Amino acid sequence: MEYLLVNYQKLKISIFDPEYAQLIGIPVTYLYRVFMVLVSITCVVAFNSVGGMLVISYFVAPAAAACMITKDLKITIFVSILFAIINSWLGYHFAMLWNVSVSGMCSLVGMITVILGIIFHRNGMLRQWAKSFVNHEKFCEDLLLVHLYRHKGNAIELGYQTIHQHLNWSNKITDDRIERLIKRAYVARDDSKQLYSLTEKGITYVTKQLFQ
Repeated sequence: MEYLLVNYQKLKISIFDPEYAQLIGIPVTYLYRVFMVLVSITCVVAFNSVGGMLVISYFVAPAAAACMITKDLKITIFVSILFAIINSWLGYHFAMLWNVSVSGMCSLVGMITVILGIIFHRNGMLRQWAKSFVNHEKFCEDLLLVHLYRHKGNAIELGYQTIHQHLNWSNKITDDRIERLIKRAYVARDDSKQLYSLTEKGITYVTKQLFQ
């Protein structure tokens, strides 16, 4: 830790841009070799102390979880240390509670931390799924509005009982999307003719999308 604190700036430059580091006089090879020696010593001592599974887990999981939260190197180091402490505390107490291997439980907690990061971080699976769903619904609503625009007044294409067939959607999905568009004042019902039509707002929106 002391080595990192003393040589933080030099290590940062030499790791991310070794050619520039050499140009400004930073001893890249020396720093790299000393760092690797310290990492090797740490690995050997840790392997003998707590076992390979826990060491490998803590080499990967805390840093991986931290990189999903921030891209700032200083904050990443701090957050990874914080994750390592939390994983150790939770892993130890769960292992004592369920009478299982401490190293195995700590590794499992680390894996869960990474999985939660993959799901919930700003570009994670949950955000991507939500974005994909929103985009899909918007596309379908736009498709419905264009259909209403292209077939204005056509009772077969826009009839209450037939529109879903021409869009190849189920009755429920079609009704749900039409209801949303009615609430937004894009679509209106013509009960006398038993068909749907665009409002002035809907026509303005569609023409803007089609001809902009």
